[in-house]
Amino acid sequence: MAAIQDRLPMDAAINSDPRTELHRYLESPLEPQPQGEDSKVNELDVIWWWGDTYPTLSCMAWDYLAIQGSGTLSERAFSSAGLTDHKSHNRLKPEMFAAIQTLKVAYRNGHISAHQQASEHVKDLQKALEEYYFGEDEDSCSTPPLSRIHWQPLEMDEKPT
Repeated sequence: MAAIQDRLPMDAAINSDPRTELHRYLESPLEPQPQGEDSKVNELDVIWWWGDTYPTLSCMAWDYLAIQGSGTLSERAFSSAGLTDHKSHNRLKPEMFAAIQTLKVAYRNGHISAHQQASEHVKDLQKALEEYYFGEDEDSCSTPPLSRIHWQPLEMDEKPT
C-alpha cells in the first residue's frame, strides 16, 4: 500500500486510507447520468472525478487498465496452432502436435535455421557422392570432384536446362 500512496498527490495521500476508500467505493450508490439537454452541459470529466473522489483506486486503474487484454503473441500462437491442426492432420498425437508447434516457434524466433541445416545436408551429400563416384583416390579420376564444381542456385523464374 505504501507504493500506491507514494504515487498519490500529497493531499490525497494524507486524507485517504486505501481500505476505507475501497469500502466507500463498494458501498456507494451509482452516480446518476445527466439526461436530455443537461447531458451536454454537465458532462463530467471522468478521469478528474475518479482522481478527486477515489484517488487510490484511480492510480490502480491507471496501472491495470493500461495492460492489454490480449496480445499479438497469444493470437499468433493460436493462429499457428490452427494451421497445424486441420483435417489432414487430424491423427496427430498430442506429443507430435506439441513438437511441431515447438519447432515452428524455434524457426520463427531464429533458434534453429533451416538454411544452416540444409547447407550441412548439402555438404554431407557432396561428400557421399564424391566417395561413391570417385572413391577415396580423387587424383586417379579425370572428372573433377563435386567439391570443385561451382554450384549455382536457380533463380525462381528460371527453368532448369
